[in-house]
Amino acid sequence: MRQIGTLSQAQAQLFGDYLVTQGIDNELETRADDQAVIWVYREDRLASARALIARFLATPEDAQWQESAVRAQQLRDKALADEERRARNLRLPATQWQIGNQHLTWALIAACVAVTLISDFGKNHLFAYLAINHLAQDHALFYDILHGQIWRLVTPILIHLSPMHLLFNVLWLHSLGRMIESRQGWRFLAVMVGVLAVLSNCAQYLHGGTDVCGMSGVVYGLFAYVWVRGVCDRAMGYSMSQTNVLLMLMWMVLCMTGTVGPIANIAHGAGLAAGAAWGALSAPNVRHRLFGK
Repeated sequence: MRQIGTLSQAQAQLFGDYLVTQGIDNELETRADDQAVIWVYREDRLASARALIARFLATPEDAQWQESAVRAQQLRDKALADEERRARNLRLPATQWQIGNQHLTWALIAACVAVTLISDFGKNHLFAYLAINHLAQDHALFYDILHGQIWRLVTPILIHLSPMHLLFNVLWLHSLGRMIESRQGWRFLAVMVGVLAVLSNCAQYLHGGTDVCGMSGVVYGLFAYVWVRGVCDRAMGYSMSQTNVLLMLMWMVLCMTGTVGPIANIAHGAGLAAGAAWGALSAPNVRHRLFGK
């Protein structure tokens, strides 16, 4: 996005409307001195936009500028209607949301419960077999993984150390996982869980050793994805209530204080950052602003 000039706010609005009618996406940045900076999103439209602003400055009273306001509003209304239509098409019937397209979510929940119980909440030998590095070994970073045990990059997310730890993650996985799986399919959810697991597990391991466990990093990644994607791309149909957003963020901050005991805070942060970036870059309008695509 590049700046092409500064006009009075009234003139900038008029000229911005004209740019819209010419297919040149733009944004106005108003200032306190009754001026507004005009920004153009796409680099390949800069030359045209600069030529047009030069014409505008030379003939600001020309009728063509005034006539563009009505046409620009029509185009904006059409774009909004198209976006709302897309959102309606993507919205699933209640029965489908409640019954179908949730198989991977339920499988992940079952795996977390089963592995946690079989490992006796991480107290027996199964924890060492699934941990990111074998607890009994004192070797270089990622020793076991570099020697072929690549499952350890993901499997720590299945082990939980307390009933409350398991309950928190299972409830959020149930809500967020089925939301994503129902809209974007099990393959997308599988890739997302795998990527978030590797990123959050490795981040926590590099910071705090071998006792990496739990689905929390993945859960925070799914949460951030749904939250940010919903804000940036309303047509996708995702929504996250302010209450849930505050709850998740406040819990994350509380964990950082150490009040609730040792927590994988680095995994939480890595998952949150990765999910937010994924959600933003998945939104077409954000990609258009950043990359002109």
